[in-house]
Order: sequence, then C-alpha cells, then structure tokens
Amino acid sequence: MHHKILILPGDGVGKEVVPLTVKVLEALGLNFEPVFGHIGFGAYKNFGNPLPQETVERFNEIKVALFGAVTTPPNINEYTSPILQLRQSFDLYANVRPFPRIPTISDFDLTIIRENTEGLYLGKEEVLKNGTVVGQRILSPKGCRRIIEFALRYSKENRRNKITLAHKANILRKSDGMFLNIFNEISKQNPWIEMNNQLVDSLAMKLVVNPSNFDVIVTSNMFGDIISDLTAGKQSGLGFAASANIGSTHAVFEPVHGSAPDIAGKGIVNPYATLFAAIMLLRYLREESLAIKLHNVINECISKSVLTRDQKGRYTSLEVIESLLSKLN
Repeated sequence: MHHKILILPGDGVGKEVVPLTVKVLEALGLNFEPVFGHIGFGAYKNFGNPLPQETVERFNEIKVALFGAVTTPPNINEYTSPILQLRQSFDLYANVRPFPRIPTISDFDLTIIRENTEGLYLGKEEVLKNGTVVGQRILSPKGCRRIIEFALRYSKENRRNKITLAHKANILRKSDGMFLNIFNEISKQNPWIEMNNQLVDSLAMKLVVNPSNFDVIVTSNMFGDIISDLTAGKQSGLGFAASANIGSTHAVFEPVHGSAPDIAGKGIVNPYATLFAAIMLLRYLREESLAIKLHNVINECISKSVLTRDQKGRYTSLEVIESLLSKLN
C-alpha cells in the first residue's frame, strides 16, 4: 500500500533526527511519499506563524505526520506552541507513550496513555485584580470516557493485561472523581481485563521503585506528562522516549525530547526516540512486519552498544543510522 507522510522536522535537533529517520523508512522498503512542511520557531521567523496555513492544509489532507521538535520562546506573547495547536485543531485526544524493554537499558515494558486535549494544558488562565492567577483544569465526561475506551482498544490490540487509572480523586473530588466513576463503570463492563486505580502521587513512587508492576496507565493531561518523563528517567533519559498524538482521523508521531538548542548541529543527538516514533507510525499505517523489522534491528544495535554520548556511547547520530542501514541492506 502506498502512503503519504507529512514530514515536519521543526527546530533544533528535529532537523537532524527526522531526515535521518526518513532514510531509515526508505531503506525498510516502506512504499511512501514524504511531503515536507514547516513548523516551529523557524516557521514563525520566516512566515510570521509557527504553524503556517499551508502546513495545516497539508496535514488535513495527508492525515499522518512525523514531527521532530519545536522551540517555544517564552518572551513572545502572540507565539503559541504549534504542536498544541495541532492537538486542539485536529482533536488528537490520545497521547500514547510506550516504554518497551530495551536491551542493556531497561527491563520493564509499559505504556502511558494520557488525555491530550483537556486539563490544565488548555491554558485557560486569568489574572485577578489582586494579582492572583487562576487556571482552569477542565475535564469532560466525553474526554474521560473516550480516553479510557482508547486505552481498552490499545490493550486489546497489543495484548496488554492490566489498565491502571492515575488520579487524585481524594482531593479533586468533582473532576477526578468523575474520571474515577467513569473508569469504574467501564471496568464493570469489561471483565476480560484487570482494571484498577491509584492516586497519582503513590503511583509515581511505585513507578520509581518497580515500573514492572504496571502495564497500561491511563490518566489526565498534566499527570500523564509528568509521569511519562519520570518513566523516561527510569529508562535512562528522553533519548529513547517516543510519543503519538492520535485522533479519530489524524495522527502525529514524535520524539519526546525538545529541540535541544545546546546540542543542535553537533551531530550527537540520540536518534532512537525518533526511530521508536517511526515504529508507532508504521503500526498506525498497518505496516506491522516493517515495524517488527525495525524494532528488531534497533534492539540489535543497542545490544551491541551502538549508542550516542547521552548513553555513554561513542557514536554520532549519523553513525547510529548508518549502523541501522547496514543491517537493513
């Protein structure tokens, strides 16, 4: 099957790892047409918009994108994160962050699924007359229900055995209380899988102590963001962490790390996170055999310590990719 994929390198190290990953997809034999687009601070400087209308129109048509990273400057009032805009505009409500076993790196295998379009990250804030800032944390029955149902579908498709809801319903009794009630209702309707819940602070501690106790974790936006980075720390950093933003019709796949301006252009960024994002992209496109092939080659390279400096390795970004390509050819 032929695919079109929107390629959005973005800023900083995104401009390094995304084109390298495109080379890997080509070497895998994926039948696709890469269509490059503009996004991020570079797009803002060149076009006056971090998410140009042309990029929005291309994504609307192509429906699937491989995204790198963007720089979000804090001192420009009218600048809005373009990835947040994409999530909201195309209702990419499910953020999926898998943490697979990685040879010599980590021995746990879990996935964190967070609601991606509600919560505090809506950015609804108000400054009162006395200078107090009030932020709205918005959870809806629809948003809670569909992210739990997404976690159920994900678990069935990936042969997962347990789903844990991370919440704070003992304090946030109306918002997280609703989330918990909906979770318990859905749990009773799906006895084929174990479903339990834990307070997010207790869960965070248990993730540090023994992440192998978890399989699939589902939670709200900010809680999911925080415990995802915590789990990445258990997996030796963000260099392996990938993410998917999935809606009913569109999806964006990306590494979790940022644009990393301190190392941009030095050729030392870890490309594995983007490669793991490419595996998720392949599975989304129903190219399962290619996803398995890429995953196996990645594991083989890591087993042989083909690693960048952030993992105490000696390889450049390009040398990691060249090692992968030599095993694919």
